[in-house]
Amino acid sequence: MKSQLLRGIFTGLLVISSCGSAFAGLISGDFKAQTTYVEPRLHHTRHSDIWQRLDAEISTGAELTNDDLIATDSYFRQHAQADIDISAEDNTLTIIPLVMGGIHEFEVWVDNITLGEGESISGISMVNSGMIPATPVLEYTNNSLHIFYSSANYFNFDLNVSDRFEISVVPEPGMMVLLGMGGFMGMRRRGK
Repeated sequence: MKSQLLRGIFTGLLVISSCGSAFAGLISGDFKAQTTYVEPRLHHTRHSDIWQRLDAEISTGAELTNDDLIATDSYFRQHAQADIDISAEDNTLTIIPLVMGGIHEFEVWVDNITLGEGESISGISMVNSGMIPATPVLEYTNNSLHIFYSSANYFNFDLNVSDRFEISVVPEPGMMVLLGMGGFMGMRRRGK
């Protein structure tokens, strides 16, 4: 009985590994980043630069760069800027600082993410920090990511350090049931 169970588990793992190649991970998404400076002497007015690139294919190199600037505030002279890069190979998001500048907020969104068949995002966690001396708030849905840094004081990017985040991608629960059934079916077949 024990050997039958082990063979069933092994068969299930084979089914999972053969299906694993069908999972494509992160494919594309709508990228947006915003730096904000708050002017306390002028009734806390907010000044922002915004970068956006819609339906960007996730491939080699940064998906959001300075070429994607869509709005700038002429008052906002700091112009802190960072590239945003997602690696589909290891499901990481990296914020790569390019230009320093005193800001109060830095925000990154990746929305409408296309994933492989039956996959969804199940989490995001910080792997490496230090670019910004503020702890980010991390949020996600099954197909979106949001990273938000905020401080009452100015902060700057550290041009020598990139912040890196791991994105957890898993099969949808229905797919997990199918994969599990493959293991049980293997156990039944081998057990006869």
